[in-house]
Amino acid sequence: MQTDRNLDEADYYSLSIGIPVNVGKWWNSNNSFSCYLGNYIGNYADTELNDGNLVLDMRTNNTFILGNDWAAELNFSYHTREQYAFMNLDPMWGLGAGIQKQLFKKRSTLKLTFTDIFWTNLPSAFIKYTNYEESFDVYRDTRMATVSYTHRFGDSQVAPSRRRAGGAEDEKQRAAAVQG
Repeated sequence: MQTDRNLDEADYYSLSIGIPVNVGKWWNSNNSFSCYLGNYIGNYADTELNDGNLVLDMRTNNTFILGNDWAAELNFSYHTREQYAFMNLDPMWGLGAGIQKQLFKKRSTLKLTFTDIFWTNLPSAFIKYTNYEESFDVYRDTRMATVSYTHRFGDSQVAPSRRRAGGAEDEKQRAAAVQG
């Protein structure tokens, strides 16, 4: 039997919180926490499902001002074990870092960043049906190094806008002159 439907119901209840923290003039931290409860109900391959769990997803992005136009960043993410329908996903985490230097009176930025330094942010799961079991690991290129250079052209000071009178404003002035 072939079907395009294996879940009768999927319920989610979630809460997300963002917490920016300035530890000092030299350290800024943006933190987010998401917590959700997923529950799945269905039947597939003669396997009844009525399961789910509480999942926590945490992320922190930190910027450090080092002086002399240098800055560094350190990022961390963690996702707890998750029951996703018939799939039981293992926890995942990742660490990233970067450094940057502002150049030419802060009009240019040279930046070097690394993502998933320890190559740990990779999905791994286990699936179990009545007569079948499967486990898998996904290996993909999550570990990367990037070099970027940006430059801001033009005047960094924008002149204040002038008030311009439109055609309607000219008409009002002519009408006032005729009445006066």
